[in-house]
Amino acid sequence: MDAVKALPRRSDGKVDPKAAIDCIDLLFAKELASMKPKAKKTPSVPGQTAAQIDDAWLAELEMNPAYVGIDVRRELGKMQAWSVTNKALPTRRRFVNWLNKATPNAVVQVNGAGQSSFSRPVVGIPEPMGWRQWALENMSDPANAQRPWSSFERPAQEYITKEMKKVTA
Repeated sequence: MDAVKALPRRSDGKVDPKAAIDCIDLLFAKELASMKPKAKKTPSVPGQTAAQIDDAWLAELEMNPAYVGIDVRRELGKMQAWSVTNKALPTRRRFVNWLNKATPNAVVQVNGAGQSSFSRPVVGIPEPMGWRQWALENMSDPANAQRPWSSFERPAQEYITKEMKKVTA
């Protein structure tokens, strides 16, 4: 309120609008000059985080059973790249949160036939009785009768089952 009383006035006692604007501008400029600018958060370069995320701490994380199957160092690189892109600091806390969201890598070994070493889930039709005999008599390659039923794809299993029903009907 003191600032309003100090505003220049005209001869009739009312505030002079032009002079008041000049005073307000001057007061605002003084207040702006007295304010400290906010410190800007500068993004950290991945190499600058060595003091926070060191090799000993990474080795400790790699030994943690919670992170079995997760390539901790690869995830660190991904998190650091994300941090640079998003102008965020790559801290230990952020990295632990990152690891907790990471999915373990399943190691898939492929044999010479191009199939994985994992057993296939049974997705086919149950093996019908007498299909091997039917295969010997009706298929162009009698060696198919020696194959396990699960090695046939589902459409082949459906065809054999349908054809066997025609013979018995």
